[in-house]
Amino acid sequence: MHIQSSMKWLKIASATLIGFGFLSVLGAHPAVDGLARWFMSFAIWPFAELSAVTDTETRLLWAILGGICVGWGVMFWLLTTHLYEAHHHTLRPIMIKAVLAWFVVDSAASIASGAAFNAVLNISFLALFLYPLLRPVETGSAVGLEAEVS
Repeated sequence: MHIQSSMKWLKIASATLIGFGFLSVLGAHPAVDGLARWFMSFAIWPFAELSAVTDTETRLLWAILGGICVGWGVMFWLLTTHLYEAHHHTLRPIMIKAVLAWFVVDSAASIASGAAFNAVLNISFLALFLYPLLRPVETGSAVGLEAEVS
């Protein structure tokens, strides 16, 4: 995979994570929590019914989760934008370890909480990040870049 393609995929993964973070932040306010509640009902198998979130503690956790996801996504975006091309040999193992640490902890906790289907959903985020991080990087000419991304 050419370095520019790898960077493009990492930015897509970062933007997806940022978007999920903003979706999570919506769960912190009752007037706009519908999408966040829908995601929760989807992530708990079999699908749970939408319920009102009234606990301040739950809303605080939505806010914290969203903030962490946005921050982590922005960090990945900035690392990709400013350092990845010149330092991908150093950054790739760091990013892979960070993504794997998230995946193991989040998935194990999801299973322990009775929401094992969320661990299955986590595989999509894992794949989104690992696809560009595990492929060999070529730093030569960008010929064929469009064909490689599709």
